[in-house]
Amino acid sequence: MILVAGGTGTLGSRLVSLLAGRGEQVRVLTRDRARAARLDARAEVAVGDAGNPEDLRRAAAGTHTVVSAIHGFAGTPGGTPARVDRDGNRNLIRAAFAAGAGHMILISVRDAAPGHPMALMRMKHAAEQELIASGLAWTIFRPSAYMETWCEVLGRPLLDKGKTMVFGQG
Repeated sequence: MILVAGGTGTLGSRLVSLLAGRGEQVRVLTRDRARAARLDARAEVAVGDAGNPEDLRRAAAGTHTVVSAIHGFAGTPGGTPARVDRDGNRNLIRAAFAAGAGHMILISVRDAAPGHPMALMRMKHAAEQELIASGLAWTIFRPSAYMETWCEVLGRPLLDKGKTMVFGQG
């Protein structure tokens, strides 16, 4: 069983579809069961929050691989990079280890570093360090921004409110 935390998001839902299409047993961790309705019907759904270690222990039970596609950058009510990317991933790493999962995959971010001016990059770096020290076999991906995500982060407010957020000096 492969657990995909964040499996109803932009990247996670595509990953779930690809894995299920290959015949893999997939479990999706999501905060909102309704969002899982659009996923491949072969995927099992576990409702829970990365901030709740007990939810994660239940979701990780019986898994051999855990994938973290969670982020607290945008679109996560009450989510922040510290709560989701650092603390949520720490909880998920511990749950994967406790469940006996042999491997964890962390979707991090390009330029993750402890001294980066953006909290997201600092918190993803902290999660990477936690995973490296966990005792699990691990893979860390550091992709650049996904166009689908940036279109939503920058474009949706522009369409809805006529203005958007600009990062840095603009």
